[in-house]
Amino acid sequence: MGIAYLQLAGYKAQATEILATEILATAKLDGLQVNLVAAATRALADGTVSALYAFLLRGMDEARAEDRRLRATVTLADDRIGVLAADGKLYARDSTTLANSGWTTQYSNVKTFAISTTRVGIVTDDGTAYVKEGGLSTTWVKLYSNVKQIVLAGTRVGVLTNDGIAYVKEGALNTAWTKEYTGVAQLALSGTRIGVLTTAGTVLVKDGNLSATWDEQTASSKIKALTLDGTRIGVITAGNSAYISEGAITKTTWVLQKQLVGDLRLSGTRVGMIERPSISIPETGIPADAAGRPWVKDGTLAATTWTNVRPTSDATRLSLAGDRIGVVTESGTVYVKDGTISAAWVAVRTI
Repeated sequence: MGIAYLQLAGYKAQATEILATEILATAKLDGLQVNLVAAATRALADGTVSALYAFLLRGMDEARAEDRRLRATVTLADDRIGVLAADGKLYARDSTTLANSGWTTQYSNVKTFAISTTRVGIVTDDGTAYVKEGGLSTTWVKLYSNVKQIVLAGTRVGVLTNDGIAYVKEGALNTAWTKEYTGVAQLALSGTRIGVLTTAGTVLVKDGNLSATWDEQTASSKIKALTLDGTRIGVITAGNSAYISEGAITKTTWVLQKQLVGDLRLSGTRVGMIERPSISIPETGIPADAAGRPWVKDGTLAATTWTNVRPTSDATRLSLAGDRIGVVTESGTVYVKDGTISAAWVAVRTI
């Protein structure tokens, strides 16, 4: 009886370790579950049954909740506003006013999303990409599986799979996909341009049809983030400096915008970014999602007049679209302003 009990306990311990290992491997795929990865890694490193049980029974759910909170964000597209809440629900509204009303629940268990003036795209927690077209109450269309990022631009839809393959389609939602690039860490679309940031930290951009030729962009160092808008290409380097190039994709003149940048956004002639804090505990460093000061400027890339649009330095996310600016604060409030950069903020939702 004692031997059988010990054998059963051993099987349970082994099964628990296997399950935790599988959860860790899945969480690593999309790069969006840093807390779940950390919690699983700690439990497996400890290796005791009690640590593994604690992770599976409590720690896993707590880490997932924190990851959802960190992914909470706002995205603007003309009069359309999309908000991903800390509980994984996506809300959206179409309105020329900024009153806190008219929201519709789009989907639950959303990992990330994209919006345009006529489309909404989501990636669910299980990695499935859906898009709806037209009004906010239209039917969802399933487009792809094993996805970690979705991007929209006009009639183009792009997805990035968990294994680093970027696909783009153009036209109706049921058109065929074109395989664009492999070894991709981030995908960006704007008009007829497609940009990829590779896992090696290089940026390539093409302009034209889906089979156009790629042009490798040159920046000062390894790149960790990419954004496109019109003829502007924006990057954040590994050293957290933001550079922008403007004009043809063969243009290699990069203009330094700011340093200590954690989030970079482009819209027309506006440039926005969140400047992260410069002081932290040496042993821990500054978290990538640390709140900071959102800055916006309007004009040429050489313009040096930046406006600190929220002096309280509590912004975690920033979005630009036309004359609108949106931020998410540490407290979970979404603010949007419309018009001049110095316009008043309106609280549109809490998340």
